[in-house]
Order: sequence, then structure tokens, then C-alpha cells
Amino acid sequence: MAFGALAGAGGAYAQRLWDDPAFVLYQEAAEAMDRGDHPRAAALARSALAHYPDFVLAHFLLGQAALARGLRDEAAAAFRKVLALYPGSLAARGALQTVERAVDAVPATEASA
Repeated sequence: MAFGALAGAGGAYAQRLWDDPAFVLYQEAAEAMDRGDHPRAAALARSALAHYPDFVLAHFLLGQAALARGLRDEAAAAFRKVLALYPGSLAARGALQTVERAVDAVPATEASA
């Protein structure tokens, strides 16, 4: 069942989905990412994870926000967490490969500075 279909299912079920604190925080985090406010997006994603530590989308967004800020270790950790929770995530696998390629591209003198 598609995510939108759940929201459109009506009644109390849809209301619980949209009013869930973790989901609301995730939505706000996604909006912050869209605005380019990466620190705010990361903070909101962390808040969503405080409500629901296995929230895969929040972990992925946290990785995106970290990557946008150049925090490669933090981004890699977030994408690895996504893969631990959802091993089939092609998006997380691709993002992690991007991070790892960026780390590999940094000369040893810059990486140790």
C-alpha cells in the first residue's frame, strides 16, 4: 500500500499518521532541507529520531543534511544506519558510495590536517 494511500484511508488511522510527532518533525526537516537550512534539517531529524529511533527516513535525511554540510563521517554513519535498518535501500547505498568516493578523493595530507 502506498504511503499516500494510507494518508487517504480516512478516519482516525490517517489522523494518527499525520499527527505522529516523529512524522511531523520529519516533514519539517524535509522542508528545511528544501530551503537549504541544513543545520535545522539535521536538528529536526534528530528530534524525530528521539521519538522513533528506527525511523529510516529521518536517518536518511540526517545523512543528506550532514553531506550537504561536508560532515562526511556523520553522513556515512547515517547512511550505514539506514542500510542496517533497510538493507534494500538503493538510495542509502548510493549515498554511502558517494561519501566513500569523496573521502577516497581527498589527498592524505588534507585528510590528516
